[in-house]
Amino acid sequence: MKIFSLVLNILNFFYIQDEDDEQNAIAQSPDGRFLKFMEEIGRGSFKTVYRGLDTNTGVSVAWCELQVKNI
Repeated sequence: MKIFSLVLNILNFFYIQDEDDEQNAIAQSPDGRFLKFMEEIGRGSFKTVYRGLDTNTGVSVAWCELQVKNI
């Protein structure tokens, strides 16, 4: 019974994090699959890279934005 309870706690932890991620997103892809967050991962001459999330798989992704003003 303790193992079952532990598994439920772990699943709830990840479910709550997913809900929090969706609420903290600052942008969403047109099809709704990807979310963009304010956390900047990197910056180059022409692109800024933000932390993102693939909502279908739960995998973190890099959300790249082209900086048109720098071209």
